[in-house]
Amino acid sequence: KFLKNLFNEEIVLNEAIKKKNYRNRMDFIYFDRKLGLRKKGKWDKVVDIEECDIFDHLGNKTLKEIRKFVFEIPEYDIIKQRGYLNYVVIRTGFDQVMVNFVIKQNEDLIKDYLSKFNFDSVYLLYNNTKSDVSTGEIYKNYGEKYILTKIKDKKYFIGPRTFFQTNKYDVYRIFDIIREHVYGSVIDLYAGVGTIGIYVSDNCSNVVCYELNPESVEIGKENVKLNDCDNVE
Repeated sequence: KFLKNLFNEEIVLNEAIKKKNYRNRMDFIYFDRKLGLRKKGKWDKVVDIEECDIFDHLGNKTLKEIRKFVFEIPEYDIIKQRGYLNYVVIRTGFDQVMVNFVIKQNEDLIKDYLSKFNFDSVYLLYNNTKSDVSTGEIYKNYGEKYILTKIKDKKYFIGPRTFFQTNKYDVYRIFDIIREHVYGSVIDLYAGVGTIGIYVSDNCSNVVCYELNPESVEIGKENVKLNDCDNVE
């Protein structure tokens, strides 16, 4: 019954689907003097993007601000595998923004630019491997440690390397369906920062969230306190 309701076409047809400005995170690669996304089917070609149709308005505003200075910073050459800045990851919360600069050298070539802009949280993530991923070890943090977001009456901290549902408009619809079908003692597997477990906790006697990522576990505990969920661990 749960799966039938979850994937029932009527759920999709009865509510308008947001086709633009719905994402709260975008990972932009920096290469060939371009900041954007890879050309479809081409790992070594980047399409320069000044505004992204599926990114939310705060994210696009932040992208425009970053483009004012990012081209002065040395890029990482994905072909020759040398250089400095590899990815720019922008995450938005309720009214806050976090920017992760993924760098290939343990140097801070960005600090002098940041004073001109009002980003709530900035991280330098150091990735000295050849892997093409938009994350790394935390090298430096400027501003807030986390940003805050909301799903209806629940509040959540988000960290630089933690997962959070990227479609901010559909997430509450999905979670409401889940909440209709859970009660009693609940186990939330692959819990991340405790998002679903906390959201459904009002219907449950107790919730146990399981997660292996240490950063997610730390933030998940903070989110439990943030929402006064005495029945969630």
